[in-house]
Order: sequence, then C-alpha cells, then structure tokens
Amino acid sequence: MRTRKLLLLHFTTTLRESVIVFALLGFLVFYGAFSSGGDVLTRLDSKGLFQVYFLLLMMLVGYTVTFSLYFAPFLKKKTSGFYHLYLILPEDPSKLLMVEILPTLLISLLLTWGIGLVFYIKAPISHASWLVLPMIGGGLFTLGFGVLSLALMLQISNVRTLSVVLFLLIFVLVRVPQYMVKGMVRGNFSPDLATALLTGISALFALAGFLAIRRISPERVILSS
Repeated sequence: MRTRKLLLLHFTTTLRESVIVFALLGFLVFYGAFSSGGDVLTRLDSKGLFQVYFLLLMMLVGYTVTFSLYFAPFLKKKTSGFYHLYLILPEDPSKLLMVEILPTLLISLLLTWGIGLVFYIKAPISHASWLVLPMIGGGLFTLGFGVLSLALMLQISNVRTLSVVLFLLIFVLVRVPQYMVKGMVRGNFSPDLATALLTGISALFALAGFLAIRRISPERVILSS
C-alpha cells in the first residue's frame, strides 16, 4: 500500500474512532482555560508572563488532543496483537509507526497552534513576536509527547493503568497555566527562567521521542502484549 493511502486510512480511522473522546476532552480544555481565562489574560502585561502562559497552554492542548485522538485506538490495536505485524514486515517498524501516528500529530499541532492564536487575539496586550517561542515550544512538546508515549506504551504491559493516569493528569494540568501566571505576578517564579525551562523540556521531549521510537525492542513489544 502506498504511503499516501496508508496515511489517509490512518487519518480517517483516527477521526472516526476517537470523535466522542476528542469532544469530551476538548470541552475539558476549553472549560478549564476559559472559566477564568479572561482574568488571567488581563495579567499578561509583559513578554515573560505572556510566553509562559501560552507555552503552558499550548503544551496542555497538545497533550490533551494527542491523548484523545490516539490512545483509544492504540489500546484496541495493542490488545489484539496488531503491532506484531509491524515486526515481520520488511519495512523498518519505526517508519510504519511514524506513518500511523503522523495524522494524529498533524491534527494535534494544528489545534494547538489554532487555540494559541485564538487566545492571542483575546489577549489585551500582545505582540506577534511574543507568540513565536510558545508556538515552537508547544509544537515540539506535542510531537515529543506523541512519539515518546507511543514508543513506551508499545513496550510495557500495564497500558490501561498508564492510560488512566495520563487521563486523570489532564484534570490537574488544566489549571497549571493560570496558577503559574498568578504565582509569577506575586513574584514566586521568574518568567524568564520558567520560559527557558519549559522550552528546554519541550525540546527534550521531542528528542527523546524520536530516539525512543528508533530503538524499539521487538522482544519487549511481543512480551508486553
């Protein structure tokens, strides 16, 4: 099957199987962000505060969308032994896995940047240049989280428990951007240091993800099923 047809198949399958979960988690993100988002946006009167808030916001959106779009179909395939087929095909398994998750990553990136732009328009004080770093950091984190989680979950047995933990973590993370901004306004955190740390974490996630998927152990994939 040609790569383009395979991508189209994964794209349509991802949307069809995850639409309900995606809608629920999308509502969760918007509720958490908008319930007091207006108050937080009025506090973003400096470049540092703006970039930290938008970095955290885009990382949260990327995390939530990637989880909602990919993890339910992944669990079905893993429990049925679907990924064993990738190990016996002549193609490199890492390339096949990247083709499979690419539609999810593209949708996640577009929604991450789209929601970031919506909040940028709503912010009373902002400059276009302030949004560049959050968009780069949010994109790197989204890519890294998707690829790294795929590589890890292929090689562990207790996937359902990890999925529950990742799901519950959304309820915690959804308030982090607002709390961080309020803490920085009070002087509890340094905006520049927080921006550097978040950007570095995003870059490390992306690097670790692509290294992990290149080094997947076929033996662990089989034993974890």
